Amino acid sequence: MKFLALFTITLLVGLSPVWSQSAASVRDWPMPEGHRTGLSTPGFKVVPTLSFENLGSEKHLVLKMDITMGTAQNPVAPFSYHYTYNGKEYTDRDLGFDPFASVRMQKASFSVLVQGPGVNQEVLYESVISRKDLGVVSKDAVLSTYSCHVQSLRNVYYSGTEPVETAIRNFEEKRKSQNQAPPQVAKPPVTGSSAPAITSEPVQNRATTANTASSGASQPRPVPEQNKTSSNTAAKDDFWNEKKPVQDNTKTLAQPGGKVIPEQPNHKNLPDFVRTTDGGYFHRGADGKFREVSAEEYQKAKSAVATSNTTPVKEEQKMTAAEVRAAVDKMFSDARDRDAAINARINQFSQAMQQNFYYAEAIRNGKQNLAELSTLSGNYNSIEQLEAEFNQKYSSIRSEVQGIEQARNAKLNNAVNANFNGSSTEQAIGQGVALIGSIFNSAKASKEEKEAREALKAERERQQKALIAAKQKARNDLRNQLLKSFPNGGTPLTAHKVTQPQVYMFGYIVDQATLNNEAADVTVSNVFPVAQYSDGTYPFKTVVSGKLNGLSKGDVMLVGFYTDKNAAEQMRKSFIGLAQKSELTVKQVTLKPVGSNNGTAATPADFWETGKQPVKAATDTTKKKSDFWNN
Repeated sequence: MKFLALFTITLLVGLSPVWSQSAASVRDWPMPEGHRTGLSTPGFKVVPTLSFENLGSEKHLVLKMDITMGTAQNPVAPFSYHYTYNGKEYTDRDLGFDPFASVRMQKASFSVLVQGPGVNQEVLYESVISRKDLGVVSKDAVLSTYSCHVQSLRNVYYSGTEPVETAIRNFEEKRKSQNQAPPQVAKPPVTGSSAPAITSEPVQNRATTANTASSGASQPRPVPEQNKTSSNTAAKDDFWNEKKPVQDNTKTLAQPGGKVIPEQPNHKNLPDFVRTTDGGYFHRGADGKFREVSAEEYQKAKSAVATSNTTPVKEEQKMTAAEVRAAVDKMFSDARDRDAAINARINQFSQAMQQNFYYAEAIRNGKQNLAELSTLSGNYNSIEQLEAEFNQKYSSIRSEVQGIEQARNAKLNNAVNANFNGSSTEQAIGQGVALIGSIFNSAKASKEEKEAREALKAERERQQKALIAAKQKARNDLRNQLLKSFPNGGTPLTAHKVTQPQVYMFGYIVDQATLNNEAADVTVSNVFPVAQYSDGTYPFKTVVSGKLNGLSKGDVMLVGFYTDKNAAEQMRKSFIGLAQKSELTVKQVTLKPVGSNNGTAATPADFWETGKQPVKAATDTTKKKSDFWNN
């Protein structure tokens, strides 16, 4: 029962829950057919699992099996110390326990029956493979409709069996040498003489010394065996032929007659009544010493022992009908109590298995939640949103770890209560196991909490860097797009054939070198009119941009021209809004109208609007002659 309890606890603690489509097998198997050497009944824990895998457009049913052999060091399955060598079985009684310690599984193969819609086949699964493809199934197949069952052990090969086979060969050699050795016959050595060989014959109960003494016979001790054909004839006659009655002064009863045989060490191994091969009779008296007696005395002593050992049997009193009924009722009551105790034990283990399944599920779900708490979603628009989710998950880690620790302790206590619920010693051992287990679970929970929080911090740093980098890229892209959307313009040319007296523009100044910095600014002018000269032309672009030069560091950009002032104002408003969204600091300046309705446009020094100032020609300082002919 204790082995059953420990084995059940091993199942409760050691096995993970399997899916409904799998049937775990934990048992021992007979030696595969055709094998003559190996464990007689190897035990295995086999957990088969079915799953679907998509290979291209096909859906395949796949079998995976976790195969573990029970060993002397790791009995996850039944392990018996029985080993068959060349068809002959040996046990730990022959070899001891130590040679079995190194036996391990090298390879094993099982026959597995797989059934389900469109599938009914028995396959061979070997422990050295990781999976077995069972073929294509329909795309709408449901995994719960398939099942697999382990049928038989087909092959098994071992490693580490050399100590067992060496012990078997040593055992056989030792037994062979014992069978070939000649039998040893005990001979009582007597100083100066030798005696005939003694053969013992069985006697009734030897332990009744007192009864033997009261009947005139006494219990003997072993007499050394002597060889009758001794060269010392005189000593032999004195030792065996003198049969004078001897009185035991320490006993109230007379000892049988005969010469006392000197005690020898091997006398204690002989029975109380001994006959020699030459017809001599010897009997151990109440004083523990052997004497040679006559055949008549020998038989009388044996009869006395038999009579004294026969105890008169008291006549059994007949039971009344009430006593018979009471005895029968007690017998059935005891049987019911015994059955009730067994059923209670079974129910207790069944409940423990169910509870441990739920505790295992709670631990598994807790680990999944803890893994989720160790990561961040990454869907953030700002650092503030990132910090808010980090703080929420950081504080939740502790409560989740506590839940996992509580489930582990509950599972441990449940297993301990189911196993160590007998004597006070067992309960004390159980309390010690529970205490050590709770300490281990607490340390494990602290480690998991620390690892989860460190992982969450690392994830926050990674998310922060990614968020800052994404924000910088978006800001730079927005600024570059802003400049592309508002390119450098200019004033109307003759080819534009603009007949309005004035057009409208605005300008901005931006430093390209600082555009990708986190802090950058842009200077924006008001919408200002550019008037037409009297000759119908407009001021050159360089004239207008020159009005903005020096107001801020950077390149001057003119936006326009627009013939409608409202359109120019709307574009300026859009420019300022986009600049602010791209985190540019906007500075505004005001320009007066450019150009005049009177006069003509002066020819600009930079006619081609290259932005370069022309080089002035050197002034001729040569003094002209005053004579009329310039001689």
